Amino acid sequence: MLCCRHWLLAVLLVFAGCVHRAPAPVAVAPVSPATWRQVDNQLLDASRSATRQAEVYAQGSMEHWRTRVYQQTDEQFIPWFSGYWTQEWLSLKVGWYSLNNRGDAGQSSRRLAEYLQEQYQERVLAPVALEIDADEIAGEAMEFYVQLLRQQLVQIGNRYQLPAPQLDQHLGQVQAIDLGPAAEQRASLAQLLRVEPIARLPAYGPLLQQLRGAAATERDSPAPGVAQVAQVTSDKLQAQFATRGVAGAVAAATPRVAN
Repeated sequence: MLCCRHWLLAVLLVFAGCVHRAPAPVAVAPVSPATWRQVDNQLLDASRSATRQAEVYAQGSMEHWRTRVYQQTDEQFIPWFSGYWTQEWLSLKVGWYSLNNRGDAGQSSRRLAEYLQEQYQERVLAPVALEIDADEIAGEAMEFYVQLLRQQLVQIGNRYQLPAPQLDQHLGQVQAIDLGPAAEQRASLAQLLRVEPIARLPAYGPLLQQLRGAAATERDSPAPGVAQVAQVTSDKLQAQFATRGVAGAVAAATPRVAN
């Protein structure tokens, strides 16, 4: 009887040891290069698709901005530009441009376009910018892009049964943002998809700053419409200036100049 008890105790101890013993780790086979090539191709397609949808989203958000620009142009810029005293002031400026440039009509038109662009920025674009933040729209569009890419990545990972550590390591080798050598100017695809919200990503600030710089450069260049208006206006005002002469233009413009 005692032997049976000892035997039963030994069996229970063996079972207890099996219960508490951790299972041996199963080695995960590395993903083959051919599979990674397929994954990369599908990631590229997913990125293109997300880009198109984000662009549509941004365009929809900017529709209100365009509407306000049109309204501000009709209400503020056109009445100012077509006003009598504005035309007199522009005639005087064109005359000065012509005298300083020794009759170079092209240079006079370019200088007038710069002046009209400044006025358009002050009377139309700047007030609208106070109502609608373009940076916020850009940030929302980028967040939407990353959200779509995350959804596609989950599907791709499930389709190829990719181990999470290997997938994360692979995405870490793909540069999503590369603006310079500094760490805060770069971000891998893994970082881009991991950080929420995207504004917390160190490279997001430099990226947004670059977008602002590109927008400022475009803004500082005369728009084609403004350049065309300036060309027509310059030709007309130079003809009037030549007919009236310097004294007549100054006398007409002296009582009041454009605000």
